[in-house]
Amino acid sequence: MIRKSKINFFNKPISENQNINYFWQHLKNMNVCSSSPTYPEEIEMNNATITNKTEIANVLDSHFVGISNIIEKEKNLHSHFSSLKEFFDKNKLEGHYFDIKPITVHEVKHLLNKRNTNKSTGLDGIGPKILKLCGDNIVMPITYLINKSLTEGVFPSTLKTASVIPLHKSGP
Repeated sequence: MIRKSKINFFNKPISENQNINYFWQHLKNMNVCSSSPTYPEEIEMNNATITNKTEIANVLDSHFVGISNIIEKEKNLHSHFSSLKEFFDKNKLEGHYFDIKPITVHEVKHLLNKRNTNKSTGLDGIGPKILKLCGDNIVMPITYLINKSLTEGVFPSTLKTASVIPLHKSGP
């Protein structure tokens, strides 16, 4: 009966087309899935097999950094802005304006309430559930910060950081 009950418990969300996160959340709670990430024991690069974990991590890090080219983008940023400024200085868009309206407290509150509390925390360690619960107390400062960022045209560098964890699926 216990086995049949477990099967029904896991089949119910699938048969009723419920959110797949519901299924995985319960599966993880039962410690059926490993919660720690697995890493490849070896990796092939340039016809060489790498088995040292530190070297594997460095190869993966180089790969992901190379894809994004973040540093290269920042180097080219000033040249793009100078050419854009030249374009505007020639009055080619006279009479046309680009205006971003300030975000309202109501919009920020709506977005905080709409947060999925099952998602993970950000790099700051603050989870969506905390943000949602504290919404009434933090909505004014968040609105102020967003509007300040829009009016000054500055996006904080700390918010441009991401945590990338590569998951090896299969193969070399």
